[in-house]
Amino acid sequence: QLAISDVSGGEDLNNTTYLVESNQSDEEIEHLFVVTNISSSTYNVGCRRIELDVEAGVGMESTICWQICPAYVDVGEMEVRVSPFSNEMTPGEEDNTFAMHLKPNGNDGCSTYRIEWFNADNDTEVLGTVDMVFDHSVGSCLVGLDEAPSIETALAPNPTSDIASLTITGVDRMVDVQIFDLLGQSIAKERFNPMTADRF
Repeated sequence: QLAISDVSGGEDLNNTTYLVESNQSDEEIEHLFVVTNISSSTYNVGCRRIELDVEAGVGMESTICWQICPAYVDVGEMEVRVSPFSNEMTPGEEDNTFAMHLKPNGNDGCSTYRIEWFNADNDTEVLGTVDMVFDHSVGSCLVGLDEAPSIETALAPNPTSDIASLTITGVDRMVDVQIFDLLGQSIAKERFNPMTADRF
């Protein structure tokens, strides 16, 4: 329903991994996206960021801007941060208020976040998503990025308030699965081997 593009234009980045190159000496890394409603429906669009692979407790800070920018929080303090604002977007409408900010504060490494734009009237309906890899390393986060496996997941029934079955294909190693409720609170976390178990 949404197209996500770089501010300089180009291809639709929805459901892709996007590398933001920088270095550890940068005081602040900022990246903006343009969000376009390419559907024929009007959506009240909300936005959240999810920490996928970050190093907590080392003094880094981040914030997510959607309409406005709230205060920075320490990396690792909020695994899921939902913007308190939403935007009612009509078909064809563009929104250029999104920005993700990271202050590495001298830390060498790679920080990965998932950005989700969702239907604010039904926040389980994800309308667009981009995984952002912030490269603030001395070396490069590109090593192994192109070798990422093609992973597919299936959850049934969805939605549910009881037991669900999760199937993961394309993975040959242990995985960590985390479940969040409608408020963005973590309610379950499990490590398992998808080669031998498909439910928890």
